[in-house]
Amino acid sequence: MDIYISLLTNPLSLQDYVNLRLEAIRAEYQKMPAFHHEEEKHNLEMLKKKGKDIFHQLHLSKAKMAHRREILRGMYEELNEMCHKPDVELLQVQTHNVVSGF
Repeated sequence: MDIYISLLTNPLSLQDYVNLRLEAIRAEYQKMPAFHHEEEKHNLEMLKKKGKDIFHQLHLSKAKMAHRREILRGMYEELNEMCHKPDVELLQVQTHNVVSGF
């Protein structure tokens, strides 16, 4: 389980893992008769495609997380500013919102 967490947090490790798997599969196919070479070629291409898909999804996830982090940081700053306002000012804002229908 730890290796999967490590692979997800470090894209270079994930790339290394995919490359190692490709080499291991190639080595196994080298031990087989020649008629398995088409199967080898197909399987290696599928593995490369899946690796690219995983990297693409990883980059999308990282971008989404960065965006969400910025939104949360803004919310935190806003709440932090509100916490430091005097109670009277907060009550005035709350009363204004109730009267105006917010």
